[in-house]
Amino acid sequence: MKKRIFEYGGFHFIPERKFTPKENDFFKISRQQCIDRNLGFCVPGYIYESKYNYSYESFYEAAPDKECDLFRCVESGKLYLPCENDLQEYIENKRRKDECLDCGCYDPIEGCVLTSTEKQENCPKCSESSVLLSDYKDFFENITALHDCNDCGIKYKCKFAPEPGQVVRINCPLWVDK
Repeated sequence: MKKRIFEYGGFHFIPERKFTPKENDFFKISRQQCIDRNLGFCVPGYIYESKYNYSYESFYEAAPDKECDLFRCVESGKLYLPCENDLQEYIENKRRKDECLDCGCYDPIEGCVLTSTEKQENCPKCSESSVLLSDYKDFFENITALHDCNDCGIKYKCKFAPEPGQVVRINCPLWVDK
């Protein structure tokens, strides 16, 4: 691997590494990448403002290592994954809310290897939340219909309606029948 610094779009990058065989899975990769609007490297007309006319091909033309998967930005220290439409930030060792690094069931790449049920029974951190979870289930057990923004009569005129891609509100006090 050629670990030479190269310049692209006014920023400096260094080839970091290829994905390991265990990491090289589309679904695992997609859970660890996110858009970096501050960097702004995307094709013109993409879902956010392009600060530099990015293309996957031109990025790899500038890179000294054509086989590398992840590149580190010298200025920000962040890892990036070249994608078809933009240069996306790649977050290593992304942990879910209830995972703890000191747990014997934590894998640095996979995260927590316990299922949800096993977490409730075995994990000291998660078993504390099972009491709250049971209270939550008791509260919602008697509710027959949970209305949300999708079946609300004021769906398009509501000032509290979520933006596209956001979670809808369940049992909103403003909900009206269509």
